[in-house]
Amino acid sequence: MSKSACFVTPSYARDFECCRLVSESRQRCAPDIPHYIIVDPHDLRQFRELAGPQTHVIDAREVLDASFHKWWGRNGWWINIRTPPVRGWITQQLRTLTMPRIVGHDIILNIDSDVVFIRRFTLDMLFDDNRLGLFEVDYCNPEIKGWAAIAASAAAQRTAVQAVSL
Repeated sequence: MSKSACFVTPSYARDFECCRLVSESRQRCAPDIPHYIIVDPHDLRQFRELAGPQTHVIDAREVLDASFHKWWGRNGWWINIRTPPVRGWITQQLRTLTMPRIVGHDIILNIDSDVVFIRRFTLDMLFDDNRLGLFEVDYCNPEIKGWAAIAASAAAQRTAVQAVSL
């Protein structure tokens, strides 16, 4: 198998200790798969201590479309003249969806800050008959549908998401 992959974790200061655990456990259990942690500018100093050979801490301004601007303060709001202001979960989704523009990997695996690896993990574990295996989840509620619609609308302003055959 010749596909490359990386982990992506959007995070913030209140999740720092959880993010430290996912970072440390990833270094022990999946050391060959790079990890990109995306944080707001005011959290960079704190998260940079997690950076290492395969762990990269990225300023959210490098990931979000240049038309997004951080609103004053630490309130988490990003504004864009083409979309409503966004923050929280929607901003995290935008950061994850735009990572293909930033990193040169075939596969991007989104992992939350509350994930901990407990055993060895290799990219081969994700494939079945040389095809990437994904779980189908049918859980959805009106709130998630609303968040997804706003995130998709904002991401479509700049990034076209295309299906890639693996």
